[in-house]
Amino acid sequence: MPGNYSDTSNIAAGEEINAADVKTPIDALDDALYAIAIGRGARVYNSGDITIPNATPTALTFNNERYDTDNFHSQLINPGRLTVPAAGRYQVGCNVAFDTNSTGVRVVYLRVNGSAVIAQVISNAVAGAQTVINLNTVWSFAAADYVEVVCNQTSGGNLAVKAGTASPEFWIERLAVG
Repeated sequence: MPGNYSDTSNIAAGEEINAADVKTPIDALDDALYAIAIGRGARVYNSGDITIPNATPTALTFNNERYDTDNFHSQLINPGRLTVPAAGRYQVGCNVAFDTNSTGVRVVYLRVNGSAVIAQVISNAVAGAQTVINLNTVWSFAAADYVEVVCNQTSGGNLAVKAGTASPEFWIERLAVG
């Protein structure tokens, strides 16, 4: 692919083309690879405990970002969501630690667009220990789909998702295009 090409999409009619408007084939390839690049994603967490009422599915929220390459997450608008900017196959997962309580079950699931459950873990409570759930799946998303982490528990009262090392954490990574 020898030679250069001109990108005139941002040049008005009659305006002179300058050197900044001329791209090499390598520039063009870089642009194309950027558009389809994998390895884009986000990892978010909440720095405080989150109360989960008994037998009430509750979408977690996340107030901090470890990284966010393409505005998957907003701390101000829908802070519980990771919104996919481009269609593709993504790995999505979470890590959740429930406070110590020996009664009932703990449930964590990933929900797409407010309704479709794409992965779920159900765990019985264990006496004297936190219930820690790590959930991962791969899913094909359309652009603008969003995913949430939802928790439920049946301890008989409120129970906290504990903030701490790797909890609650939520991530998404692009694996493949379209």
